[in-house]
Amino acid sequence: MVNALPAHSARYWNRPDITWLPFADFEPLSHGLVWRAETENAAIRALAQTVRDLGPLHL
Repeated sequence: MVNALPAHSARYWNRPDITWLPFADFEPLSHGLVWRAETENAAIRALAQTVRDLGPLHL
């Protein structure tokens, strides 16, 4: 089985039975915050504002 996952997956899900191989020719993945509207609260709004304030991550 082959699955394409972000590079940080190898760090967070380190398992001896999985071999992680890099793909050199993939486009960078985009990430975004999502949440169910009915669960929105002050903490979620504060997190979303912090992310907006920080802007995109450039590696």
